[in-house]
Amino acid sequence: MRTESRQHRGHLGSARFLSEAAYVALITGLAIVGMASESYRPALLVAALLALPCGLGAIGGLYVLTGLFNWIAAGFSTYNVTHETGGCNLSGHCWTRTWGTPVGARGFLFSACVVALFVGAALANILIFRSVVRSRSTNELISPYGWPT
Repeated sequence: MRTESRQHRGHLGSARFLSEAAYVALITGLAIVGMASESYRPALLVAALLALPCGLGAIGGLYVLTGLFNWIAAGFSTYNVTHETGGCNLSGHCWTRTWGTPVGARGFLFSACVVALFVGAALANILIFRSVVRSRSTNELISPYGWPT
């Protein structure tokens, strides 16, 4: 009987691991697609919703990272200077040119940090889920009188 129980637990453990890996892969994929696309907010919002409750922390971390990367790119200054010029030539070709404080919240490093935030949120959710399941299974083993069964 015990060997059957161990085999059953082994199958449940591997199924749980595969579902957890698929969950993390889904969140990671959405975050990568979100950061690789031009308009990344919808994909990141879906990833955050799927990663609730820790997805809220990932969204908050996104805003913190954006501010931090922009602050570093601006040379640790707190002021913002933007200059803009533009015009059109006789053939109807128009242009604009903007210069001033650089935007640092772009590029591979920023995108990798944002993806890492969402991966961390997914992993934190898995740890929370495992602790809830573990505490429930421990509570089921104890009888109502406090004696182990």
